[in-house]
Amino acid sequence: MLFNTVQYLMFLVIVISVYYLLPDKIRYVWLLIGSYYFYMQWNPAYIALLLLCTGVTYAGGIIIENQKTNEIQGGGYKTRKK
Repeated sequence: MLFNTVQYLMFLVIVISVYYLLPDKIRYVWLLIGSYYFYMQWNPAYIALLLLCTGVTYAGGIIIENQKTNEIQGGGYKTRKK
């Protein structure tokens, strides 16, 4: 699916319309599903790589957030020198 096609325009209108109809808490899930669908139109074989990258990035974000929370609760936020 190319950006300058009618198919993409219809896809974009549908994704944006549904996005604004959904509650705020699950809008990000809809965008994730729409993104996966868009990339799968290019080459479905890469969905495993895309899912792996998404999972690693999400897990890394959780680890970083937990690390920040532990530092704040453990007696104040500590800055580290590089």
